[in-house]
Amino acid sequence: MSLSRPFPSPSAIREAIYVLFVSCALPFTLVEAPGFKNFMSVVAPQFHQVSRATVKRDSVSNYKSHKLIVAQELESAPGRICFTTDNWRSEHTGDEFMCVTAHWIDKFWKLQKRIIKFAALPPSLDGSSLADEILLCFGEWKIGHKVFSFTVDNASYNDTMIASLKKHLLRKNTLLLNGNFVHIRCSCHIINLLVQAGLKLIDDVVIKIRKTVTHLRHSMPKNKKIYEIASTTFNLNTTKKLRLDTPIRWNSTFTMLDRFLYFRDAIDSFVGKNVDLKWYRLTEEEWAKVSQLKKFLQVFFDVTNDFSASKTPTSNIYFCGVWKIHRLLKK
Repeated sequence: MSLSRPFPSPSAIREAIYVLFVSCALPFTLVEAPGFKNFMSVVAPQFHQVSRATVKRDSVSNYKSHKLIVAQELESAPGRICFTTDNWRSEHTGDEFMCVTAHWIDKFWKLQKRIIKFAALPPSLDGSSLADEILLCFGEWKIGHKVFSFTVDNASYNDTMIASLKKHLLRKNTLLLNGNFVHIRCSCHIINLLVQAGLKLIDDVVIKIRKTVTHLRHSMPKNKKIYEIASTTFNLNTTKKLRLDTPIRWNSTFTMLDRFLYFRDAIDSFVGKNVDLKWYRLTEEEWAKVSQLKKFLQVFFDVTNDFSASKTPTSNIYFCGVWKIHRLLKK
């Protein structure tokens, strides 16, 4: 009796190819590359090779099928729907993009979310143009009558966008409580503004740490040596690594400072024994600043993580989080 696994059907293989290409953001042309064809001939020799046009057609077909499922989910949502919007610009092309996400509680009392719009936007954006894009999105999904709130960041164009949306929806009498609670400002964005302003106060120390981490990470011998010292001399866990931050993301700066403090003894020991690293050595006063800043940012970091939860409601924990920050600032 053979226990060999049955050969999957051609349709199952095509679906697997579609999932691979979409989930990994692979170009459709890859399916016609010699390497991919060779791979498929080895793992599925009976399968008839497909073209990029076929993969594209399968992707569009599956997209339309899933879109119908999401539309049914939105239609069957027993209550109102909350929306979050995010806009950003590509560093490479300068193109503007918008992402609109719908959040609702289903009939089983589970929080659901789906991205319902992700698109490039025309240049010279303003709030009214963004409002028009969202209204088109509502018309496409037929959910304009289910709007409860919009959560956006503090950009000035968002104020104009919300005002325009509110005016339109009020004319249709679809907002609750006259739309008084339709505009929600993103707490994480406000926290980000607070922290970025605070980091500027000790920018010289943060820059020094950033340059130190960059130097150590780019020199393989030095990178290896510092972890060797950390492990053998100070018994530190070297599965942790020094982290380099992205300056516009303060939480990555927090992680960089946290790891730098963790390896303080190893860094001081290594830098102190290397004349060429003299500039990178932190004074006791600078170490004290970093330690104090890390403790200070820990509260902001924890609150931001709580507010950023995507699988559980967060409105109910807002006051508690803001109170923690208020108590910290009062000290």
